Amino acid sequence: MTYPDRLRWEPAIYEHKAALIGRSPAEVAVSADLLLEALEAEHATYRADFMTVGLDVYNVEAEACGAELATGADDACPEIPVPPWSIDALPPEVEAGELAPPDPETSGRFPLLLEAGRRFRDRLAGSADGGARGGDPGASPVVRVAASGPVSIAAKLAGTEPLLMGLFAAEPQALALLDFTTAVCLAWVAAIRRAGLDAIVFDSSASPPMIGPDLYRDAIGPLHERIMGRLAQTGQRLRSLVLGGDTTPIAGQLAATGANQLVCDYAAGAGDFAAALAAPRGALAAGGAAVLASRGVSIRRNVNPALLSDADLSELVADFCDDLGVLPNPVGGTGILPYDQDPAKYLRFRRLVEERR
Repeated sequence: MTYPDRLRWEPAIYEHKAALIGRSPAEVAVSADLLLEALEAEHATYRADFMTVGLDVYNVEAEACGAELATGADDACPEIPVPPWSIDALPPEVEAGELAPPDPETSGRFPLLLEAGRRFRDRLAGSADGGARGGDPGASPVVRVAASGPVSIAAKLAGTEPLLMGLFAAEPQALALLDFTTAVCLAWVAAIRRAGLDAIVFDSSASPPMIGPDLYRDAIGPLHERIMGRLAQTGQRLRSLVLGGDTTPIAGQLAATGANQLVCDYAAGAGDFAAALAAPRGALAAGGAAVLASRGVSIRRNVNPALLSDADLSELVADFCDDLGVLPNPVGGTGILPYDQDPAKYLRFRRLVEERR
């Protein structure tokens, strides 16, 4: 995998997609036609290098397993207010390892996402500029369909606190639930790949401080490694594993899963994160950041979108460029853009970063 000299960009756009077409996230989340329209508006507005098919990315798998969604404010994604399961009273088939994952070809909103992803991919392929981003003729954005990781699915199904308490105590029910949700994730990413699309895996419920290095090593890392390995077996070259927050304590372990695009969120110090990539827990040699760069691993550095409205962005831009300089194969990213984000403010920041670099 080669990386161009210019900086690539990946703003985190989920519910903000809906605002670009004057719709609510709840409307767009349940319509392939509206999701396609929102993706096209996102591409026309931001010309990003990476795009995600999906809005409420952590609900889809749990909904297919029986969780009920509730819509809230017009500018917010749907949410699952009540977990359908209890960690102390799981369906007996889960504990016995006999419950099959929901069929991603027919269950819930899985088919909707596949349809929107295929249609958007085909629209890009048939467009006059080939989906080219300004300044890079012929380059199309990388389009990925969102998939939740096993910890985040389990948290939606049984509640975050009960799940974490069960994992800390190594309770069989919690481990059985993770086995099931890993199977759900594997089935979903396999369906995405069969559709000729790429998957992007989100698992922020596995982020520190909720999950520490020891628990990640023993219970979570092997699951992420299975998922990244499955994507590699299907020929997916760019394998993105997205955990938000300050993941510095497990950065080296994340890099050892087989994921080759990780996130250094704005809550983390870029220098500390880069150093942690070479930590012994990650099973990398000294100089691990450079080793990762040579292997084609890239790190997306996020900026806090709340700071993009400042009148003077000079310090923010300078700090961001310094951060990019210490990370392997950096990508310019953002935290989740709010529904009512003014695109001009993000685009001004991006222009200033590119001019400085």
